[in-house]
Amino acid sequence: MKTRRALLHGLAIIAAGSSGIGFAGRALAQSMPFFGDEPIFAAVKAGDLNRVRDLVQRGTSPNRQDGRKFTPLFYAAEKGDLAIIRFLVRDAGARIDEADTVGNAPLFYTVDRGDYQIVEELLTLGADPNRPNRQGTTALMQAMRQGFGDIAEMLLEAKADPNARDYAGNTVIDWARRGRQPSLENLLRKYGAKG
Repeated sequence: MKTRRALLHGLAIIAAGSSGIGFAGRALAQSMPFFGDEPIFAAVKAGDLNRVRDLVQRGTSPNRQDGRKFTPLFYAAEKGDLAIIRFLVRDAGARIDEADTVGNAPLFYTVDRGDYQIVEELLTLGADPNRPNRQGTTALMQAMRQGFGDIAEMLLEAKADPNARDYAGNTVIDWARRGRQPSLENLLRKYGAKG
């Protein structure tokens, strides 16, 4: 596993060097853990709330990023650890809508996995259901693509925009049609979608 991580970290460094960002960019790439192999990430992955709390109290930022720009909140959401999610956001000040290298926030990935309970918690804690990624894709569009009607309805109740467009001009209804579930199109119309 360490060999794989070292290889991927090396590739990140090479990519940083070849992308024209120079010495400072290479130094930054070398200083960042690529797959969250710092103590706070390890504690979150292990589900060790006491260790996470201790690390934050000792000065570790709850917004520390790994090489993919994942913060501890990404890992807590992926693990489905409600206690750590709540601690990071409510007590430690984690930025709930922080984006990774492709512009996705934890809510987007949680929707993509279909994790109803964690989506609900992130929305309750203030996640923005209309935050687009770098392609303009929102969590609602992803719910439509995956065919997750219950999550889509939760997002709509949280004021997700049923008329949003991605940067290619596709509407949320277009995304619902890709999911091949006519009931999702009807759900969107119930919440005011046009088109």
